[in-house]
Amino acid sequence: MMAVGIALEDGWRRASGRRVGGVSGWLWTFGWLIGWGHLLVEAYCRKGLTGQVWARVVTFTLQYAGVHRSTVQ
Repeated sequence: MMAVGIALEDGWRRASGRRVGGVSGWLWTFGWLIGWGHLLVEAYCRKGLTGQVWARVVTFTLQYAGVHRSTVQ
């Protein structure tokens, strides 16, 4: 998605003749990163490696250390 953002910035530069910068550039950058970053990281955590493997590793480690007790008997 970052390539799409770069293409949009390039389109803006060609249409207006000015680069994205200043306060509007700051808002654009953070809006783009927060918007897409949240969606992509959430999807990765739910369906990707983070949601499948790391949750099991952390749960197992905490159970082994006696910090976390499983509710399943």
